[in-house]
Amino acid sequence: MRNLKYIHLSTDELLSIESVADFHNPELIAEICRRAGLAKEFEMSNGETFEAVLAKAVEILKSRDAMDV
Repeated sequence: MRNLKYIHLSTDELLSIESVADFHNPELIAEICRRAGLAKEFEMSNGETFEAVLAKAVEILKSRDAMDV
């Protein structure tokens, strides 16, 4: 189920929040991964693998943003 807390934020806002956070918020990461098309990968990740999925999601979203410029 999608968390409505982050749905109204832009992708740039989500990435900014994640970059300054003191901890990884699972709801925030889930929304970032969903927007990058990696929701299933995030759902299947664990404590050892979620950071790699998050890093890939951030990479995807930043590359999309660079193409929009």
